[in-house]
Amino acid sequence: MKSLIVLLGLVFAFASRDPHLAVVREKVISRHCLRENQVYGLFSRAYKNTGEVDLTARENVGLLSFPMMALMEPCPKCNKTSSKQVIEMFASLKGLNFGNFILMVRSEDNWHNDTQKNCMFIEGALGVAEGRGHKAAVMSDHDDWMKIAGADCEVDDNNQRFLIWQRKDGWESMRGFKPFGGFVMPVLKVFTGPVELCNNNLDLMCFLP
Repeated sequence: MKSLIVLLGLVFAFASRDPHLAVVREKVISRHCLRENQVYGLFSRAYKNTGEVDLTARENVGLLSFPMMALMEPCPKCNKTSSKQVIEMFASLKGLNFGNFILMVRSEDNWHNDTQKNCMFIEGALGVAEGRGHKAAVMSDHDDWMKIAGADCEVDDNNQRFLIWQRKDGWESMRGFKPFGGFVMPVLKVFTGPVELCNNNLDLMCFLP
């Protein structure tokens, strides 16, 4: 029996009790194989932390028949504002149908030492995405957020944004979660990866209750 899960305006129809979504940074080889392995939606990287767009996201949108979200791995140390980077990413996806905008906040080496500066970068990127009509989300975990953005950086004070918890502990649960960034609880969790699946290297995500 199929169940429906609605994630910020996107409807996912599942025939399995354990549906997954996945993060991909390369061209998808087989959508049929993904479905057979209970992967029903993708977060495809559309911007690299080198300050360049990732055109594989554009290729994946045309290939897939299920929802795809645009993932941004930003470059805060590049000579570009967060707004410019987001606008570049959207330009590379112009004319394509994709869902939510996901900003990855992790890997502290890619960020400034100034948490306030990083927080302004994050808020700027999310704001530009929302200004263009997209739901905005953060992908991070407590420890990375504290090092990069700091305890005072809260970007979800109106409950309009959502959190994807990056915690690769193998558990499809809230076990060990600590609130951060103004987020009380995550909607999704990156619980394992990368795993080789369908000739792709994927990070797998699960919905949380």
